[in-house]
Amino acid sequence: MSGMAHAQRRSLYVGIDPGKQGALAAIDSDSGIVLVAKAPDSAAGMAGLLRRVKRKGRVELTVLERTQAMPGNGIVAMHNYGRHAGAWEGALAALRIPVVQPYPREWQVLVRARGGRPRATKKRSIASAKRLFGVELKRSQDGIADALHMALWAAQKHKASLAEAREA
Repeated sequence: MSGMAHAQRRSLYVGIDPGKQGALAAIDSDSGIVLVAKAPDSAAGMAGLLRRVKRKGRVELTVLERTQAMPGNGIVAMHNYGRHAGAWEGALAALRIPVVQPYPREWQVLVRARGGRPRATKKRSIASAKRLFGVELKRSQDGIADALHMALWAAQKHKASLAEAREA
């Protein structure tokens, strides 16, 4: 079997953190890391990164964190966050990649990172990524940790929907 034929059947799950320290992470159905990358600044770069993921397998589901206003974030920061999220939405739609947009509190149950101070949440996310994926991340790489958790949440959500469909 050629490597390309194998890649086409491989199920992938993607998590995207569109924030300032944003990142994309793709995992396979065994929760093995396939690709991790810092988020590009341009829509063209985002589309290129998504094409790289598609070459590695079939994207079953992508999680793009839903944008929301956060107390203490400035207007410019929220504008940029929304702009990046919109560029990701466009690239995902253009490439026909299935996507869901949960609120952070929905996928953060994986790290039990709800509530508390933002720094504490980032610290827990990084520690959880180390535990679940065996990765060593710096504090400034919390976007990678979050993207990995979102990819794992996507895998769990997709597998649950398949099980529900079989039972119906």
